[in-house]
Amino acid sequence: MQNFDVIGYQANGSIKAVINGTTWFVPDDPSNADRALIAAWEFDESGNRVNTIPPYAAPPANLYLPLDPVDFKLGMLSLNVTPDMVDSAIDELNEPDRTIAGIYWTSAKNFYRDDVWLALIASKFNKTDQQIDEAWIYASSLSASVD
Repeated sequence: MQNFDVIGYQANGSIKAVINGTTWFVPDDPSNADRALIAAWEFDESGNRVNTIPPYAAPPANLYLPLDPVDFKLGMLSLNVTPDMVDSAIDELNEPDRTIAGIYWTSAKNFYRDDVWLALIASKFNKTDQQIDEAWIYASSLSASVD
């Protein structure tokens, strides 16, 4: 018997399974040999269901959409961090990080939650990932626009 693990249905209707250490996307077609193997896993010899293929689950929506500078700075305020405090933290960095972070801070059209510069500056304020995540979600809800 082959070693396999059924991961679940995919968006296109195929079944994701790991068979003998290799990931496969098996068509949900009874004439397919790998689908027959999965069917044997689903039902015992008497035809009783013993396992169920997990249904397709859409990936979660991206909670951390890019923020424009206004929303980003308003979100920072919810953490009691002002733009002047960020300027001071950047000034404390060594070169070339100081120049790179300064350019990013003053010129970015969008800020991204997973940006390395955000992590560097956030560490200067002893903010946890959870605090930043909450501020990011809050800032995403503001949708401020400046023309």
